[in-house]
Amino acid sequence: MSNDEIEKWLKKHRIIDKDANTGEYKKNKDTKKHYDMTIDLHGLRLKDAEIVVKRKLKRAFELHYDRILIIHGVGLHSNGEPVLKNGIRKLINTNPYVRDFTNAPLRDGGEGAVVVYIRRR
Repeated sequence: MSNDEIEKWLKKHRIIDKDANTGEYKKNKDTKKHYDMTIDLHGLRLKDAEIVVKRKLKRAFELHYDRILIIHGVGLHSNGEPVLKNGIRKLINTNPYVRDFTNAPLRDGGEGAVVVYIRRR
């Protein structure tokens, strides 16, 4: 399929490419109400994303936050395995500030995001 055919199909089925610079894609405004912090890692390489996540998890622990949302994407632009998704989930699985984590609800990203529950002191 050519890019033009893909674009036509997306428009026909009213699917908006979140990476397109159209201004049509908007994040769920209610997301801020459900989480103490949201971290969007789109566009970062794994090494840079790990640095950001480690720093933010420590900060969330210090501020006594309960849960945060980390948006990493589903890995559509990765060759093979979703690099960022797998790397971030591996990092939070071993992070001392994390009590638990789970996939985000569909309204907040589903498989492309993770809800992290921060450990209490």
